[in-house]
Amino acid sequence: MLKKKKILKNIKLILPVLFFLFIAGWSNLAFAQQNSNSVSNILNILKLEAHGYSNECNNIYIKDVINSMSREITLGHYMNAAVSAKLEAHYQSYCYLKNQDVTPLSVAAGNIGEYLATYVLFWHKIAEPSASIFVSAKYAEELLKYSNTQPKLISDLYKSGLVKGHKLQVSNNVTLNTTVLNATEEDMNNSFAFNHRYLNKTLELTGKVTWISSIDSGNGAIIGFHGIRGYYAYCNITNKNYLNQVYNIKAGQTVSVIGIYQQKLIELGINLYQCRIQS
Repeated sequence: MLKKKKILKNIKLILPVLFFLFIAGWSNLAFAQQNSNSVSNILNILKLEAHGYSNECNNIYIKDVINSMSREITLGHYMNAAVSAKLEAHYQSYCYLKNQDVTPLSVAAGNIGEYLATYVLFWHKIAEPSASIFVSAKYAEELLKYSNTQPKLISDLYKSGLVKGHKLQVSNNVTLNTTVLNATEEDMNNSFAFNHRYLNKTLELTGKVTWISSIDSGNGAIIGFHGIRGYYAYCNITNKNYLNQVYNIKAGQTVSVIGIYQQKLIELGINLYQCRIQS
């Protein structure tokens, strides 16, 4: 009789664990069955966020960054909070890519989406959004599909207008026509002079495609080009008349793109908006 009671007690202890494992397994299976393009897009975003960051998978260090962000929010220091959130997105992306067997991709995507959303929303409180902010907002929108806090943050993003895209008038006069390598080198050598010369000007850049990613639920695309020493160039295509061009290119192919240069705030890169592939 005592033996039977002990068995029943053990079963009661095990059942919650089995239920948790079942839910976790079902969640991972459902995520794995999603469109492979979505998984590829998420990984591309994480690779971009992780670029240039390494050896930051120390739990104590990450906890310090999170605590710093919370403290700055409490004090109303929105710029510091935004920077801390952006750093956390970088670190979390790197740690996921380094230890992919530890955390499910859906969980990592949701967490990083929350930090990116925090970054752009707080930065938006203190300054006019730049091209890099709009790009981060698009990334946040994509990643927040896997976050438990998605409804609130998505709502805040839409209210801010950060995920509606840029409204710029593209000039037919090209101010700079060069390679991605040359442009990123010029930017790196003197970013102040580069911004002074080309901000809101039309640039035509030629380079080898590093990656292609979908944004805004498939209503836009970003073509990434690897420049020098961690610098990138981004061609943001949101005009439906030019999206068909994206189907005909692939990573490794050399293409020319044309669009309006917008100043970045934190990321090392040249962002072109209202961009298109130059035929």
